[in-house]
Amino acid sequence: MADKGRRKAEIEEFEMPAHTPEEAAGPPPVEMEEVATEPREEARYFIDLQWYEQQGLVFSVVAQGRLCPSCAAKLGTFVEERYPVIDPKTKRVAFEYRQVPYAANPLPIIRDCCSRSRDYITPETPLLEAIFRVFLANGNQPMTLSAVREHLLTYLPEMAALKSDYPVQLLERLINGDRSYGLREHKLPVAA
Repeated sequence: MADKGRRKAEIEEFEMPAHTPEEAAGPPPVEMEEVATEPREEARYFIDLQWYEQQGLVFSVVAQGRLCPSCAAKLGTFVEERYPVIDPKTKRVAFEYRQVPYAANPLPIIRDCCSRSRDYITPETPLLEAIFRVFLANGNQPMTLSAVREHLLTYLPEMAALKSDYPVQLLERLINGDRSYGLREHKLPVAA
């Protein structure tokens, strides 16, 4: 009970008005510098194809190593692909067909076929390899770490059920420390 009375007295003392004008004025106000903070956009990551060139590697060959068995069996064959060309007379876009090696551009094949197979990413897949495969499955579109995490949990629902999800900080550390897959932060060019 005495403790309550002491707290009440401290509060009343704190709230008591000042007796002199100098006391009322108090210390001079400290001016705060206003800092304009723009909401920072979440970083996005992607597979840097130039990194493969710098390492003397061919990205399409590395990506072809992630094809499903049925698509991998078609390697070495040729397919017809449609290419846009501009008609010199009419200046309109027309399409012509060309024979190209199967999976010369593996990203659409992985996105449309291989990434849909049950064993594209399994619990035994090393995490950095699984992250690389998520980017392949999404056509190497720059993605936030939150989006990468959601895709991983889609491929590995048992991890979500175990509450052993992938913290964004872990994914960021893995990607920033990558020396094997060319995973990099996507930085927009700064306008001059």
